[in-house]
Amino acid sequence: MTETRTGTYPVDPHATAMDDYLRGCYRPPFCYVRSDGKVSQDPIERRFEDPSDFRDYERRAFDKASGRVLDIGCGAGKHLLPLQRAGLEVEGIDISPQAVRICRARGGRNVQVMDALRLTYAPGTFDSVLLFSNGLSMGGTPAGVNRLLAECHRVTRPGGRVLLGNTDVALSTDPADLAYQEENVRRGDPRGLVRMRTSYAGVSSDEFDWLFVSPADLAVAAAETGWSVTDVDATAWGGYAAVLDRE
Repeated sequence: MTETRTGTYPVDPHATAMDDYLRGCYRPPFCYVRSDGKVSQDPIERRFEDPSDFRDYERRAFDKASGRVLDIGCGAGKHLLPLQRAGLEVEGIDISPQAVRICRARGGRNVQVMDALRLTYAPGTFDSVLLFSNGLSMGGTPAGVNRLLAECHRVTRPGGRVLLGNTDVALSTDPADLAYQEENVRRGDPRGLVRMRTSYAGVSSDEFDWLFVSPADLAVAAAETGWSVTDVDATAWGGYAAVLDRE
């Protein structure tokens, strides 16, 4: 995933951790540091999983990719490379130049640096768009999420679809998470908003906003941007995959 949507990347702990992992010199942990100080370690090796190791709900959605595919936030190529090997025409974008270099080094073709909220593709270019690994959350705000879905609608053909994975954070059982969400609500912010930074090997990114989207909020955003949620595969802990079909 990426840390910001605009500007340069003088510091990119996430991509640096991926690069070190590939070169055999990874120094764990890679972490997300929330604005209230909570630190969550994230296994960087998950960026390199084979589809056989995907979580079941994510794999079922991933298997529905067809036609010409756009992988938004392609990172190291976890989703792009298997589709490419399967013979699909797939393109990947990431806001991080370092992540794009990693994906290309691993064999990714048609991969470029691009802001997901400002896609430069012509209307009707793709049949499927991938937004896995909480990719929709990079919108950062409800308006940003809607803008991202609107961009996906613009660059897909009639009959196109979005395949995504996200998290309903309201199902968390962690009291600190629930307290953070309640503070969001008290301030008038979305429950799923998280302000955080990434950290690896003593280096941290700037803070950025990440908006986790519940299935109910997804249905609203989809309806406002020309999509229909046709399938939600949810878990008890909050993770889910969804299929959005173009109206």
